[in-house]
Amino acid sequence: MKHRPFPTVLRRPAAWLLAGALLGTHPARPQAPNLLATTCYLTGERTLGGEPPRRPAAPAPTPLTVGQPVKGTVANNEAQPYAFQLAAGQVAQVVVDQQGVDVVVTALTPDGQPLAEVDNPNDSHGLEIVWLHATAAGRYRVAVRALEKNSPGTYQITLETVRAATPADAQRLRAQQLMAEGQQLRGSLSLRSSSAAERQAAADKFAAAYAIWHALKDGREADLAMLSLGITSANAALVAAKLPSSTNKMTVYYSPGFEARALAMRARLEPALAFFSAKLNVSPTINLAVLNQTDWQLPNRQFQVPYGTPYSVPSLVVLPATLEFDQQVAAALKGGLTAPQMRALEAAGGPIEQQVQAYFEDIAYHEMGHLYEYFYGVNAPTHWINEFLASYLMLAYLDEKEPARAKNMQRMSEAFVQATRPEHTSLADFERFYIGLSPMNYGWYQNQFALRVATVYSTEKLGLMGKMKAAFPFAPGPRLAPADVLRRVDQLSPGFAAWEQQLTPAAATTK
Repeated sequence: MKHRPFPTVLRRPAAWLLAGALLGTHPARPQAPNLLATTCYLTGERTLGGEPPRRPAAPAPTPLTVGQPVKGTVANNEAQPYAFQLAAGQVAQVVVDQQGVDVVVTALTPDGQPLAEVDNPNDSHGLEIVWLHATAAGRYRVAVRALEKNSPGTYQITLETVRAATPADAQRLRAQQLMAEGQQLRGSLSLRSSSAAERQAAADKFAAAYAIWHALKDGREADLAMLSLGITSANAALVAAKLPSSTNKMTVYYSPGFEARALAMRARLEPALAFFSAKLNVSPTINLAVLNQTDWQLPNRQFQVPYGTPYSVPSLVVLPATLEFDQQVAAALKGGLTAPQMRALEAAGGPIEQQVQAYFEDIAYHEMGHLYEYFYGVNAPTHWINEFLASYLMLAYLDEKEPARAKNMQRMSEAFVQATRPEHTSLADFERFYIGLSPMNYGWYQNQFALRVATVYSTEKLGLMGKMKAAFPFAPGPRLAPADVLRRVDQLSPGFAAWEQQLTPAAATTK
């Protein structure tokens, strides 16, 4: 459901600078947590006659029958009650399929005492599964309510199982309790202030729940536990999945059979750790995962990132183990550029397949840039500044350490802009439609940011990072309007306002 254990480090994958824009789909938006509130209460006011106001009558519970789904709707912040009979010693499993609304499911004893509460971090789609154990015979209830107020929507609820309890059910109930404890611990986590021990304590709960569900061969519950584990600690999720790993300056996890690629990519990234730590005077722990398509979503299943597009979650950069996606992007660029543009591109940098592969490898530095930007202390006030600064740090490293690859990045950005005709071009639209933009349109923005980075870096170098940190610190204060943000950035480094105005004419590229 809607949890935000960490801030905007959990974002769209930076590989959409090019590849996701051509071929990918949108990952889910990271969501914020919310707490359950009571449905109704007395205000303390009295009627003219002196009698206290009457509490609205609660709706009668809808009966549930095993194996018969029931459609439900949440509205007006009211919990929707359901009921079914259990004999002493029976267990029941209730499954709620969210169909556009983020719900919380609460199980209650016959006398109204809470038995369990389930709220997985799967937003407004996916399953909420709750197990009940009847210590006494009676009419047990389940209540379904929207996580956020005034969020109407539909769902389907099914009483899937009612049967006598087995020894394995004790493990199921234990795993459910571990999930609840982990969610409570995770709710208080902060990427900047929580200790490693605090994060590990929450991760341990989810890892233990995953181990139980996996041993019971319950794939649905195991997936939900892994989802929670990945959001809490991507590294812990990879450990729980028992992926092989290797530790040097950076720990790399990898899918079986891809050790050589994993070690090669780690060798490319480790020098950047020393570079960024020395330049920015921060040393966050950053690990690497090189994963095949089967393992791709292990670090964070909340984000349906297209396989092949590098992405990052707290403390981890995720890269593909195979290169099919690079080849698809190269083919897409060939189809989007004119023959003269293709000839010029390959004359400058060699076969386009090689240029695209180098581009994808170097996007890993952009992902590292997101993590370093945050720990350096820049509280990016807009999506576009967050993406701009990640590319800024990527270019800083390439410019100093691998200038030939910095030129390749520039060529790829220019090529993508040449091949794209976007619907939206203003920074205001980028903020409004950050998740809703088409992949092509999103990629056009990202490459425009990369081209702007090259212009600014030529004069500002890394001094711009200090200016950004001073202008946008992690400190209490009013949220700036996008126009005010642009104005402030233009004061830090003149030319941003003019660049923003030129974005719309720049969209008119034709073949």
